[in-house]
Amino acid sequence: MFPALERLGIHGPPAVMRAEHETLRQAKQHLEQEALSALRRDGQGWSETMRTARALVHLLREHIAKEDELLYPMAYGQLTDPALWNEMQRRCDEIGYCCAAHL
Repeated sequence: MFPALERLGIHGPPAVMRAEHETLRQAKQHLEQEALSALRRDGQGWSETMRTARALVHLLREHIAKEDELLYPMAYGQLTDPALWNEMQRRCDEIGYCCAAHL
């Protein structure tokens, strides 16, 4: 969706969302490292892990709200070609939808 919006000259929202995606990826990796560390230490450090998890949940909720309330309505209003939506769906289907598939 971002490249399609950018072709229309809409650069701000995709840039913000990409930056947030990177922040979320880093936060998830940090959470995984903390959890694995706590497991290796017989549960020592779970309170830190839980704080990190809660912070990640907060970030995700804010991000999803931006998508639902701003990004998607804007995209639906600007990207009006059904063929474009079909192409985006095809590409997403090729990539897959589960962010935890590597586990």
